[in-house]
Amino acid sequence: MRVNVHRSRGAAFLLGLATLAGRASPLPAQRSISALSWERFELSNGLEVVFLPDSTQDEVAVELWTRVGTRHEPVGRFGMAHFFEHAMPHGVLLRTAVRGLADSLRTGSNARTRYDYTRYYQKAKRAGLGLFLLMAANRLGSDPEFDLTTDVIEFQRGRVLAEMQRQAGTRWGEPVRARLTRGTFGASHPYGHAAYGTPEETRLTTRDDLVRWHRGHVRPEYSTLFVAGGFDAGVARPLVEMIFGRIAGGTRPPAPEPEVPTPVGGRDSLPVATGESLLFLSWPVPQWASGDTPLLELFGHVLENRLSADPPGGVLRSSVEVEALELAGSFTIVVAHEPTADAVTLEAWVRDALAVALQRIRQDELDAAAAAERSRVAGFMDQLGWIGGRIELVGESLVFSGNPGRYLDRLDRQARARPDDVRGVARRWLTPPAFVLVVRGTPAGTR
Repeated sequence: MRVNVHRSRGAAFLLGLATLAGRASPLPAQRSISALSWERFELSNGLEVVFLPDSTQDEVAVELWTRVGTRHEPVGRFGMAHFFEHAMPHGVLLRTAVRGLADSLRTGSNARTRYDYTRYYQKAKRAGLGLFLLMAANRLGSDPEFDLTTDVIEFQRGRVLAEMQRQAGTRWGEPVRARLTRGTFGASHPYGHAAYGTPEETRLTTRDDLVRWHRGHVRPEYSTLFVAGGFDAGVARPLVEMIFGRIAGGTRPPAPEPEVPTPVGGRDSLPVATGESLLFLSWPVPQWASGDTPLLELFGHVLENRLSADPPGGVLRSSVEVEALELAGSFTIVVAHEPTADAVTLEAWVRDALAVALQRIRQDELDAAAAAERSRVAGFMDQLGWIGGRIELVGESLVFSGNPGRYLDRLDRQARARPDDVRGVARRWLTPPAFVLVVRGTPAGTR
């Protein structure tokens, strides 16, 4: 069901809602990690709502997450989730005089597609809450037959193809990511392909494909609404119930079971027109909600610090990336090096450092790693929404575990970790063969 506003009276109606929602009563400031307050409830149509009020903030962030991403794409249409993110309808509001009002109140906006979810982010002055809730509802309740026009689709197809072309020649472009994810998880795994797919798949995606995607996934029971910042939850809740409750929905689907693939190792290589080369060693590891994942993150900190402390000649930088998602995760060692450096020698250096870490870790190293994780989480508190903000912190906790506060349990596990605990978990997941990807940097135009 669409949420519509009559054209001639819409601005006045929205201004009234915005003013109502913007009246924030005093709330205790939430400054510490453990004291981050949230309220969670569900509407009868299946929409999940999470409030994170903070009276010290002058802005409010509104994010609509749909629990669908690149892992839900059909074979032959990889990249469709990202394409749809670009083309997703905004609803009637942005085609009216309300657009000028929105522009005057908005202080930030963006969208992002991940494996397990897609998010649409808006940040505004306090007085804009009512308006931006209506805009999120219009997005959720839009009619794809009416709003997904051919002109919009072709315009966004051009933007997506241009984005793919820009990234193709970079060291972290889609060709690299596609090889890395396929080698780590396997081509048949839901995470075994990169976000963009191929240009051919993007060209083949039709309007009917996108309409079916919208109807199958842009629904209240697949969605979560997050509101964070300077607002009164007692005022905002009936507003949300009124605006979103009129959208038809259904029963929220159950959470999927983890799918952690068995490591099979293997090697791959490809040239990229960039001035540096890359070496990847990657393993599939457990999902975000696993009790092993926080300890693997600590091990990653320890190993990264050791690799960075005394690198051999030719190494430009090194890092360890632990990406934990809903179904599984990955543990990846990345070494950027000069193209003239010997990749075989560097791989031996990485493997030696890993072997030593699997045998011996000091408690002070773990304490420093746990402090780094606490600092990272504390940094999320300084931003309301978008990447690295409070909404992402509680949002991924919710999507990946069903509990918005689960990140606190993970921090507690890291604070209590001992060397034998961490080494035992690391041995379990990092002893099997790694997938190795060699990216050979070449001068531009000489592939």
